[in-house]
Amino acid sequence: MHLKVITEPMEEPLGVEVVKSYLRLDHSEEDTLLKSMITVAREQAENFTRRSIASKTYELTLEEFQNKIKIPNPPLQTMESITVKDKSGTVTNVTNYMFSESEPAILHVEWPEVELYPVDAIKIRYTSGYDTVPKSLEQAMLLHVSHLYENREIVIVGTSAVKMPFSVESLLLPYKVGWF
Repeated sequence: MHLKVITEPMEEPLGVEVVKSYLRLDHSEEDTLLKSMITVAREQAENFTRRSIASKTYELTLEEFQNKIKIPNPPLQTMESITVKDKSGTVTNVTNYMFSESEPAILHVEWPEVELYPVDAIKIRYTSGYDTVPKSLEQAMLLHVSHLYENREIVIVGTSAVKMPFSVESLLLPYKVGWF
């Protein structure tokens, strides 16, 4: 199983103006820096929770048929395509499938009768992410941006080092999805 991002998010779930208000900033000199920190906070939250917070298109590649497939990085928005490559290299679109609305989504597929191509035979393309980001995830990202903004150095003298502020982790933990 291999998962890759096909389309990155078009926009971040947190706007610069929201972050500036949270940080009580009234200037625009660091807007570029804040945009970068917003992206980092979202990516860290996605890595920790194994979810898509912002909408992204993924391609999941499988090498063998499975009756039930857990779709990584919920929540699933749309299933775009499922294709199978046979031994001769012919690609067939699979249209006989359904998926559960659970999280993570479970895909149930009726596979065509083909002898699979040995590498990257099955490709599942889908979009995942929140239409409306839960407030606790937004708050976790705001706290993380604040932490990044206030602690710009690699080493902070006089404090103990932590991998992620506890308050951020505690807000993200309920959204964490298990490994597949």
